[in-house]
Amino acid sequence: METPKTYTGYDKDGQKICYCTAIDANTYINPEEVQSAIDNIESVLKEEMQTLNSALASTATDAATAIVADGTNMVGAIEGTCTALDGVAGTVMGFITPKYNDAVTVHDKFQQDLNAAAEENVRNYEGVTSVTSS
Repeated sequence: METPKTYTGYDKDGQKICYCTAIDANTYINPEEVQSAIDNIESVLKEEMQTLNSALASTATDAATAIVADGTNMVGAIEGTCTALDGVAGTVMGFITPKYNDAVTVHDKFQQDLNAAAEENVRNYEGVTSVTSS
């Protein structure tokens, strides 16, 4: 990830006359916080899907005898639904997980712009003839 840079301006004699450190883009978007939120969503989603799946699966025993029509009961449908529920968390996370990379991309663009603004401030300072960054 891009980091804030500090630019130092020097006069014609090589004397330091100013400096400017770019604002940290994490002030606007922090990819680590985005990742933390993604991890939390994944944890809650998996936990809730498991709770739902367990509750539904527990009805299979009763469904085997409760409703029987032409020798068919609801057990197969319940088991099929439980199997489908197992994949829901993965499917949802497939959409959410890439948001971290999106956050890094946006963060880095912000940081590049903020670094450029800090450099421009130093370059425009009266008497500056050279600029270094760190």
